Amino acid sequence: MSNIALVMKFAIKNQLRMISTTVITLTITFICVAGVIAIVAALLLNPEMEKTVPDMSVLENAMGIILFCASFISIGIYSSVFSYQSLVREKAGGNIQALLATPISTKGMWLGKSLAVFLPGLIFTVIMSIVAFIVLNLIYFSGDTGFIFTSWMFISNLLAVPLLYFAVTLFVHIIGLVGKPVTANVIGQIFLPVMANVMIQLAVRSSLGAGSWLFAVILLGTATVIVIGMFPAYRNMTTERIILSL
Repeated sequence: MSNIALVMKFAIKNQLRMISTTVITLTITFICVAGVIAIVAALLLNPEMEKTVPDMSVLENAMGIILFCASFISIGIYSSVFSYQSLVREKAGGNIQALLATPISTKGMWLGKSLAVFLPGLIFTVIMSIVAFIVLNLIYFSGDTGFIFTSWMFISNLLAVPLLYFAVTLFVHIIGLVGKPVTANVIGQIFLPVMANVMIQLAVRSSLGAGSWLFAVILLGTATVIVIGMFPAYRNMTTERIILSL
């Protein structure tokens, strides 16, 4: 555990040095989240709130979709950018070779680097989700309807989404370490829009609500599939394989 913490601390310090990348990433993420929230609110919330008696199930579904977009986009963009930046910079700078020459195991290095991306992204995601929840409720639901809230909304967006992206981050780092960072980056960039679109379509076009338990189960099930799928690469993650990829 101490070796994992050491790798994580070193990787986070490297992230903090990338000030311009961090500022640009957070700015782009905020713009994307705000834009998606505005679109979803205009398409789903506004028409329902104009009715004399709004349908609470529609409002809950809309709020669930908005919170999902806020959490998924936040952690997705953050993880994609910093996973790729970390792998490229550290492979090019010789940091990977230096770590391989220490007693730190390849598995410890992989887990430490993954956690270094995931934990700051998790904090950022929680903040964005809570802000989106409070702002939307104050704007739309602070009157007669009251705050729109279900426990499954928070389980989905503060637990299931982060766990899903932790699995993605682990997978991306395995591919980046034993192969090329560009390949890992492509996987991360494709997963974000595809998975977001699938979940939004399921919430909008089916009886599956974004604030339901089934929505959370699908997210957790996807994370489980990704973890199972990374086992072949995990078994091949040896020092020799990583060195050959440099």
